[in-house]
Parts: sequence; structure tokens; C-alpha cells
Amino acid sequence: MDVNVEEPLDPKFLWYDYALFSMMLLFSAGIGIYYGFFGKKKEVVNDYLLGGKEMSVFPIAMSLTSSVLSAVSLTAIPADIYRFGATYWLSTIGIQFVLVFVLYAIIPVFYNLQLTSIYEYVELRFHRKLRIVCSILYAVYQITFLPIIIYLPALAIAQGTGFNIHYITMFFSTVCIFYTTIGGFKAVIWTDTMQFVIMAGTAIMITVIGTSASGGFQKIWEDSLESGRFHIDFDPDPRKRDTFWTICVGLVIYWFQYVGVNQSCIQKCISLPSMAHIKK
Repeated sequence: MDVNVEEPLDPKFLWYDYALFSMMLLFSAGIGIYYGFFGKKKEVVNDYLLGGKEMSVFPIAMSLTSSVLSAVSLTAIPADIYRFGATYWLSTIGIQFVLVFVLYAIIPVFYNLQLTSIYEYVELRFHRKLRIVCSILYAVYQITFLPIIIYLPALAIAQGTGFNIHYITMFFSTVCIFYTTIGGFKAVIWTDTMQFVIMAGTAIMITVIGTSASGGFQKIWEDSLESGRFHIDFDPDPRKRDTFWTICVGLVIYWFQYVGVNQSCIQKCISLPSMAHIKK
């Protein structure tokens, strides 16, 4: 008996894929060049690290979102939800409480002190030795975390292009270091904004195409109910994966440190002209 087997899709990039990636890299480098050589002259440290406190709400919001939506988020979380259910979605509820607490209890402290580094506050509040320890721990965290963030998209691009993954990671890292070093804070913010717009547009397209190919939203909803992906496990056992407690307690603790005492988030928030802008 003949069995019809669909041919697998060819994962190789086409000309428009190369064009899109080339445009993103060129625009990113171009933003760095603009703010480094043609933008407002950076006369003091705050101009380079905080954009002269002249940033507007939209690009800062987009940059904050872009920094959270890493390659790990876009690849691992959908796979986790598909495999273990939608309990992870509950984290969006807990995050709201985190944001309110951080907005009214933590950010005003850093904003009123007008510090460019959260580790300056550690020294002021405690001791210089603790500041050094915290700085070293953060550096170790970034050194171990960033290679994963770079590796995942580089792996996908290597599959699509056939290029050596080590050359891809080196090239991407060089572009990021270039526009960050040359353009400073403003270049990072506007590059993040551009990248987020592209990511959001891509996610919408994937959602529309995927929903259509799966038989429509109602079909997806019914299949999810039937497969138990909407089931929430309230078992307090901390060894179990993706339960109500591990998500609502564990991830809330994680988001407290990520939003409340993360150098990237705090630096972007205090770059805004006032607390009213930060609340927006």
C-alpha cells in the first residue's frame, strides 16, 4: 500500500532571508555610527550611559521588552508550554505585582540618587567590598549566560545558511560590540527598538500562519483542552515541573531580581526625564 509522505520543508535561507538579516545588521551598525559620529556630542558620562536623560517612553519600553525576549524566550518557552502545558502563562499575573512593587519601592530610590550603576548604591548602603563582590557575581552571570543567548540564534542561522556556527557567533558579537561602543546608550536603545518591531512582526506572522495551518483558533483551543495543556497542577511538591507554585512563586522571585535590581533595567528606567515617564 502506498503511503503519501509529505516532503519536509527545506530549512535553507532564500534571498529575502539573507536580505532581511543583512538589513538588520546594517541598520544596527548604522545606528551606532549615527549616534557615535553625527548625533549630539557626548560631553559627560551621563550622555553616554543615560542618553543625556532625554529618552522618550516608547523606545525605552521597546528596549526593555526586547531585552527580556531573548532567543531563549522565543524558542524554549513555546516548547515548554507545548510539552508541559500552559501553566507558565500564570507568570504574567505574578509579574504585575512585581512591577507595582518595583515602581513604587525600588526605582524611586535609584532615580532620586541619580546613580548610573546599581552597584554604586550597594557601596553607599553597605560597603565597597560588597560592591566588588556583587559586580564580580554579575560579571560571572553575564559571562555564563550570554554565550547561550548568542548560541541559540546562531544555531538556527547555521542550519539555514550552512555557515560555520563559530563564525556566525563571532560576527554577531562584533556587530553588537561595535554599535554599543561607538553609539553608546542611545544606539543600544534604538537598535533594541528596531529589533523588537521586527520580532513582533515576525511573531504575528507565525501566529497567523500557524493558526491557519492548524485549522483555526477554535481547533487549537479544542485540541489544547483535549490534550490537557490547560490543566494547572496545584501540587506543592517543589520537585515537580511547571506547577502553580513553581511558576507563581519561583518566577515571581526571579522577576523581582531581574526587574528590580538588574543593571540593564534600572539604567534604562532612570534615563527617562521624570518618574511620570517611568510610570508610563
